[in-house]
This record gives sequence, C-alpha cells and structure tokens, in this order.
Amino acid sequence: MYDDNHFKVMTSIDDRFDRDFEIDLMRVLLNLVFMGYNFIINIFMTGRTKKPGYLNQ
Repeated sequence: MYDDNHFKVMTSIDDRFDRDFEIDLMRVLLNLVFMGYNFIINIFMTGRTKKPGYLNQ
C-alpha cells in the first residue's frame, strides 16, 4: 500500500534508531559501571571510619 518514498523514510528512521540505540546502550552501561564504582568506594571509605549514613538516623 505504501509508496516508495514512505518506505525510504521508514528504513532511514530504522537505521538511525539502531545506531542511536547502540550508542545509548553503551552510555547507560558506562553510567551504571561508574555509579557502581563510586558506590563501592563510598561504602569502603565510610565503612572503615564510621557507620554508613543510613545507620545514623
């Protein structure tokens, strides 16, 4: 039912979505690794000297 122009537009959108999705996925994974790294360091730094903040309430 669709004409050729509509098909070309749809395929270009799909290609761009695939590339953007891969880039976003890498960015999310890097953020998760970075957050986990900071979280572990915070636990070690605060756990040695005093109780973590949520135990002091």
